[in-house]
Amino acid sequence: PFGTTSRIDPNMKDADGYQVDLGYRGTVKNLINFDVSGFYLVYNNRIGVIQKTDQNGGTYTLRTNVANSVNKGIEEYIELNITNWLFPSTHIGNISVFNSLALVDARYTSGEYKGKKVEYAPDVINRIGMSYGLKRFSGTFTFSQQSKSYGDASNVERGRNDDPVVGAIPAYHVMDISLKYKFNRFALKAGITNMADQHYFTFRTDEYPGPGIIPADGRSFYMGISAKL
Repeated sequence: PFGTTSRIDPNMKDADGYQVDLGYRGTVKNLINFDVSGFYLVYNNRIGVIQKTDQNGGTYTLRTNVANSVNKGIEEYIELNITNWLFPSTHIGNISVFNSLALVDARYTSGEYKGKKVEYAPDVINRIGMSYGLKRFSGTFTFSQQSKSYGDASNVERGRNDDPVVGAIPAYHVMDISLKYKFNRFALKAGITNMADQHYFTFRTDEYPGPGIIPADGRSFYMGISAKL
């Protein structure tokens, strides 16, 4: 990449692999919608970033073919309609709760880093939420969480090195709310992202203007209007 601070291996090879998915989706009466699947991904000659030491004892990052890796896991989505379950004959609006969950085990299966976790592959990605709708109004609240991951194949922990490109990416959680109101051909939208003003980051970069972390946005508010012509 242009502007990278990592050294690039001039002898990199093409990556290859395959993926297998198996899943099932359906509904239970008018109460539950669900989608469950499992996956198995083989990724050979995976390209990633590793930390190396030069002849003078200094450290640097190298973008190269790290090794072969396997990603395997389970993904599920389930939504429960509370209104149809508990208040089927009322007109209080439509209330539903949902959960989207991914459990992933992504590791290198060969080479120097065999058994290490693949970069940017958290074990758990979870989102829980509630939606409400009544006539022209609708709103959704979500709580999202992600477990710790790593920015490099060596799985260096945060604070144990001076290179900002490598290291752990701590777990974090975020709460968001969005609202919408429709009238005629228009719709008003508003919301709050990162309601608890959590300080976290999601990525380590070796490119301009880095190297360093990419911090997430703090608490923010938005409002807008849309129209159908």
